[in-house]
Amino acid sequence: QKRSKLARIAGGVYDRGGVVAAVCHGPAGLLGVTLADGKPLVAGKKVAAFTNEEEQAVGLAETVPFLLADALEEKGATHVPG
Repeated sequence: QKRSKLARIAGGVYDRGGVVAAVCHGPAGLLGVTLADGKPLVAGKKVAAFTNEEEQAVGLAETVPFLLADALEEKGATHVPG
């Protein structure tokens, strides 16, 4: 699978000890980031993001391509409601 330029840059920054962060729906951009060891950046991390219930409350649960909380957990993150 071809990684985006964002995913390559973010993974490299983190692998070199840097900080990678996102806000709002930005954690969606972290889903494709893998580290040098092949693991997802978010695996084993606590990540705050919109909950499925919040997406439903604003009427976007059927509009967005995926529910961010579910996608983060599928990659091994612990989703923390933000």
